[in-house]
Amino acid sequence: MEKQKNNTKKTVNNKEKIKKINLKLENNNPDEESVIDVYNKYRLLSIITTIVVIVVYIISFVMSFGGTGAMVSTQVEPLMTQIKNMLAFSVVVILAGLVPYFFISFGGIAEVIALMGDFGTRYNYGISSPISLFIGGLIASIGIAICISTGFYLCYLTTKKRKYYNASDFGMDDVKMQLYQIRNNEEKIKEMENKKLKKAKEAEKNNIKIPYLKLSVIGAVGFIFQIIGLLISKI
Repeated sequence: MEKQKNNTKKTVNNKEKIKKINLKLENNNPDEESVIDVYNKYRLLSIITTIVVIVVYIISFVMSFGGTGAMVSTQVEPLMTQIKNMLAFSVVVILAGLVPYFFISFGGIAEVIALMGDFGTRYNYGISSPISLFIGGLIASIGIAICISTGFYLCYLTTKKRKYYNASDFGMDDVKMQLYQIRNNEEKIKEMENKKLKKAKEAEKNNIKIPYLKLSVIGAVGFIFQIIGLLISKI
């Protein structure tokens, strides 16, 4: 009976240690970062994504306007309709990052190809010059890349958070611990306690705060780039 009390006491102490670890690591993640600080965390990813998107844009532009004639849509969409479509697409691309493990925000690159339809119509009807279309599309592509990379980073954070929640689920180690406690196997109980503490430390690294508001601001910057590019393409 006394051994069981000691085991219970140890389990409680173990839980307290885990709580202290959690509290300590949480305090190392203060919500004092600026929007620029958040962006700097995935700046390299954003640069790489921008390069990829620009390459896709240039290839699409050359294929659309090089010799064979530009792709033509049935009509020129009003400016406000295009802005609304861009906003909806940008929001979807960023929110796609809420799906853990799968970086589906890359689908946002389809918006670059979608630009070619409007550009083709404006070019063939003589509404816009090739130079303004190219420069405008280039700036819009940078905005699209910002939204895509923001979606990528959100997916990375969401994945870490999901791993943290999965680590706290009831597992085989908990079953083993209960069996060892029933058998009063002190050596194994201590071994499992150390293992659980180590796992708690590792899991707590994934217990991060997701800066939704600041990521939204960065996404808004990407959307502004798209609007500027769209306006230039209409010159």
